[in-house]
Parts: sequence; C-alpha cells; structure tokens
Amino acid sequence: MGLNIYRYAEYGIFLHSGFYYATVATVNGGLVTPVGAGNATITAKAGPAAVTCNVTVPAATISQTSADLTIGGTVQLSVNNLNNVSWSSSDQKVATVDNGLVKAVDEGTATITASAGSVRLTCTVTVKDDTVINQPAIQYSTVIRKASKGSEMIEEELTKATVKFNGFPKKVSHLKKINRGDGKGNAENGQQDGKYLTVACLMSALAAYSEGRDADGKAMMDYLMISPSVSAQNVGGSGNLSYYFGYDDKKTKLPWAFFDGSTPANKYTPNQPYTITLEEYPYAPVAWTSYGPLYLEKLQFHTDDHPCLKNNSTVAVYQDPKDKQWYLSPNPGDWGFVISTASIY
Repeated sequence: MGLNIYRYAEYGIFLHSGFYYATVATVNGGLVTPVGAGNATITAKAGPAAVTCNVTVPAATISQTSADLTIGGTVQLSVNNLNNVSWSSSDQKVATVDNGLVKAVDEGTATITASAGSVRLTCTVTVKDDTVINQPAIQYSTVIRKASKGSEMIEEELTKATVKFNGFPKKVSHLKKINRGDGKGNAENGQQDGKYLTVACLMSALAAYSEGRDADGKAMMDYLMISPSVSAQNVGGSGNLSYYFGYDDKKTKLPWAFFDGSTPANKYTPNQPYTITLEEYPYAPVAWTSYGPLYLEKLQFHTDDHPCLKNNSTVAVYQDPKDKQWYLSPNPGDWGFVISTASIY
C-alpha cells in the first residue's frame, strides 16, 4: 500500500493520499503513527526534491485465540505489537480477566478481548467442571432415645444415618447427580436414603453461602425445595439466605458445626471427606395438606454426636408421591435451627 505524504520547506504540512483514509500509518510533522498492519511509503518533499521512507507496521497478535480451563484454573494472555491494552470478558460469571490473567469461574464460554484503539484481539475461553460427584455412602445404625408419649416417657429405637460425601456438591449441576429416592430402604425400617441425603445436600447449599457463593446457595436451596407438588411460586424467596449469612460468626460456624469432626476447639473444622450424622426424630410424621397429600418427617442433629451443638436441631423433609424423591420443606421455620448460631457453642 502506498501513502504519499508531502512536507513543504516552509514547515507547513500537507497530506495527500490515493485513499480517503490512511489504513497503515499517518504522519504529522515527521512523526509517523501506525494505524493498522501493512506497508506504507512516507514521502517528504521540498520543491522538486523528494525522499521516501518505507514503513512496515507488524500485525498485532494475541498469545492464543482459544483456551480450555477447569473451574478455578488460570491462563495468562499477552499481546504483541499493541500498546495501552484494555482487557474485558464477555461473561464474568464464566471467566474474569485482569491485565491478561484469565481465571475460570464457572462452566460456560466467554470471549476475552484485548482492545487498543480500533484494534480488537480475542480469545475464546471454554470452562469445564471436572468435579467428580458420586452418590454419597450411607451407613445405618440404631439409637435409643427417650420421648414423651402422652404423660409417659418412653424409649424409642430410632434409625441413625452417617452420610459420607463422595465429592462435595457446590452447585445445582452437582446436586442433580445425587439420587434422593429411597434406595433400598423403606418406611418400616426408616432407612430411606433420600431423606438423609436431602439434609446432607442442604448442608452443601449452606456451605455455598458460607463461602460467599450466594447465587449458588440460592439456586441449590431452590432445587432442594421445588418439587412436582411444590412450585417455584410456592417456594418464593425462602432459599435466599444472604441476610442470614451477613455476619462473620455465621460464616465461621455454619454449616460446619453440623459436620462430623467439628468442635469449638478446632474452630469448626470438619473431617474429610465431608460427613454428617443425623437420626430420626422420635415422633410420627405430620400430615401436611398445604400442597397436597404430603407428610413432613423430621430428622435431627443430636448433641450426642455433635459437640458444637447446645441443643438438638431438626430439619423437616417430605417425599413427593409423584417422583418419589425427597425434598426440603419450603417453610424456613421447618429448618431454621440449622441457620441459627443460638444453639452453637
């Protein structure tokens, strides 16, 4: 591409070009400014004398135009032949960028753009989730608890379950990999896997809030409450617990105080892999007609198993007859004990 620039001896500048717009370089008082990649000829003329300078502007490039990352992974991008670069991401929920350093946030695709003037260089980032989530393992045993029946105190044999996570859920797509049906258990032996797994999954949703992942926490809570019989409209904002986790002591204690291995002395540090122990509540299920012929069952975290707890804490769950999966009651009053620090040392 030829671009003729005339500089007169009386120091005035006059530009002449065979093109209406300079696409490679401009000149002003002898100062050549690159505009785009390519070749240009700069000409200085005084009377009949003329001298020329061939200018080559190399193309701006980005270190890579695509990248595959897993959640939490990073890649450093760089550009050549481009100054004063601004970086941006098309979707910060998928990937963020800071001075070329890209960090994967969640599954999806984002376009990272390096900009300078009219130049745009892009890199397509694909983020995948390599978290392995398998069905949690459940071990059953029995325990004898005293319960009042009328005016008497009786002893009841209750089912106790220890649920060990095999990959800790951090978002809804993880929860979907866990079947909350009865498994091999039934109402007679109290070993319906789903009701214990639902409470375990509740703990993972609360963990999202504790770690500052409020959007994940809300989505996980909704997933555990919305069923064929209970709509999203019925659930409303019950799963929005951002307010409850607005205090540092809650994030320190909740839900970690309910996991096995946590003590006040070890600052609520649970065993790995994450495990919870809970048991049946020593009273019959409660008929629940708000959304159809459903029955609420309560499970409890007992102080015998949880040294962080001052009092037993209960959680209400139900099995939807339409899909046979277990769900969390949409009424926060039925599980509010586990988002309160009042009963935690």
